[in-house]
Amino acid sequence: MASNNEILGKALEHLRDGLNPYVDRETSLALSAFRLERSDLREYMVKERLLKKPVPEWDAQALLKFMTHAAHWHKIFARTLGREHRRYASELRDWRNAWAHQKRIATKDALRALDSAGRLLTAVSAAGPAQAVQTLKRELEQRAFDRRTQKEYARFRAAPAAGLAPWREVAQPHSDVSSGLYRQAEFAADLHQVHLGQGSDTYADPAQFFR
Repeated sequence: MASNNEILGKALEHLRDGLNPYVDRETSLALSAFRLERSDLREYMVKERLLKKPVPEWDAQALLKFMTHAAHWHKIFARTLGREHRRYASELRDWRNAWAHQKRIATKDALRALDSAGRLLTAVSAAGPAQAVQTLKRELEQRAFDRRTQKEYARFRAAPAAGLAPWREVAQPHSDVSSGLYRQAEFAADLHQVHLGQGSDTYADPAQFFR
């Protein structure tokens, strides 16, 4: 089972794949429209040691840092994205740094990062990467739900508090349950078995069931 950090690492890969074409395209448009000076772009790329690396080869950190740079945001990206998207990009920079420094990412924080990544990818029309991130988010949500369910189940299975009678003495189960014929997970009827005509008469025959 992948850890939260591993899941976030996969999300950052999808973020990179989705942002690369968008950043490359919008930067080229800004240069063509003279909203961005080539000399300023070159100065930035020299400073960030990106001069020999074209935009399609930038990693998620380089892309997010470039996008959230004040001048770049206003000259390049504010035309197609809103303020909330800049906040998502800034937030994702922080999550990427935490991930890169191997800080433990809590589940709620990983879900927040995945949500922000999905929203940003959707905003730049990166449908494939956005869907991939959404899948990771759903899987993590399901895992979190399963863990909560297991904890609740363990809590209810704990020994009764002093002075309280066991529930089997308070509400005695049917003989087929108390005898061990059915496991705990089978206390209720399996309606699919009833539909197929494979259930026991107790459940499959309406008259017996209601009696």
